[in-house]
Amino acid sequence: MMHFEKMSVSKTMRKSYFARKMISVGICIAMASPIAGCSIGGKKAAAKTVSADAPYFAIKEIDFYDAAEGEDVYIVSMTPCGDQVAVLIQVSNYGPMMSSQTSSDSGMTQDVAVEVSAAAGTNDTTEATDATDATDATDSTDVADKPVETIPGENPGNYGTMKYVVLLYDKSGEKTAEIDLSEVLDPTDNVSSMAVNPDGNFIILAQSYDEVTYMPINKLYTFDASGKVDGEPTIIQFSDSNFYPNRMVMDTSGNIYFSGYGMDSAMVVVMDDKGETLYEIKDTSLNGSLYLIDGIVYADGYSTEGTDYKMYLYPIDSTTENHLGEPIDVTKILMSSASFAGGDGFYVNSGTGIYSYDLKTLEKKEILLV
Repeated sequence: MMHFEKMSVSKTMRKSYFARKMISVGICIAMASPIAGCSIGGKKAAAKTVSADAPYFAIKEIDFYDAAEGEDVYIVSMTPCGDQVAVLIQVSNYGPMMSSQTSSDSGMTQDVAVEVSAAAGTNDTTEATDATDATDATDSTDVADKPVETIPGENPGNYGTMKYVVLLYDKSGEKTAEIDLSEVLDPTDNVSSMAVNPDGNFIILAQSYDEVTYMPINKLYTFDASGKVDGEPTIIQFSDSNFYPNRMVMDTSGNIYFSGYGMDSAMVVVMDDKGETLYEIKDTSLNGSLYLIDGIVYADGYSTEGTDYKMYLYPIDSTTENHLGEPIDVTKILMSSASFAGGDGFYVNSGTGIYSYDLKTLEKKEILLV
């Protein structure tokens, strides 16, 4: 294995460094999914073993979004789909007086290490980043006492403009598409999550508000891999009007799983492909993340007994009374690590590299050392 060169990350480089790191993780995970396009399914082949002295990694320059002057770029989520990685980004422009000093860094060329010897596996999709990590990785700018310049466009009223873009990368790190969603989404839509359905289409979850009642309006947009919208958005209703979904995955049957927080508890809401609610899970011990691994959807949770803190993954099981299966203790795996799902299993990104885990045996496998 090759190791990344050590680099100094200044404040002005943190945003680009975060983007580079997350896309690198996604490409490595996608290497476990040698299925063409963004379709879901296929046979799971045996993992390929590579000797220690084999050329396992190569340095590859990849293109990120080319930000214009004044634009800030944030990664919303990352979804492995087949042999590609789909990166959903939010691009904000607050005008010359409000743009942060780091915005120009977002368009720089990214150097990442990508895996060039693929391990075979099934294709699962997940929300690959933690929104809290994404916002923490950027520098805040105090603009309260600065004048705001109105920017003509989709979002008038001295608030600047905001758009969402999907970047597609193949397993070699080449950017295969850049899809601007501005022409489809409503100007007030706030995109929170993305998934891929069994037909290989992108599903975007967006939320806006009724201008009269201020009640939330939740919409599901469907796009093909070229970015063409498939019909009108589906309006979905949650029984808890305070429920704000921040994660979404789809299983191989097309059922949609949303996780987030309601009025008094963390929740998971499961709907069919028509947007009709099948069942809800309310549990104060849930954390709010979802993972689709080998056709099974897992929700993460925790427990505390005195100073003893435990972290779990619960398989979601529609046949049980509370719809949660036997918990898997992943405390040692998830402590101080970011977690992902894709390809042939469960992945974590720690300070020493990227590892996969078999959730049945908790066996650890090195993917990339840094």
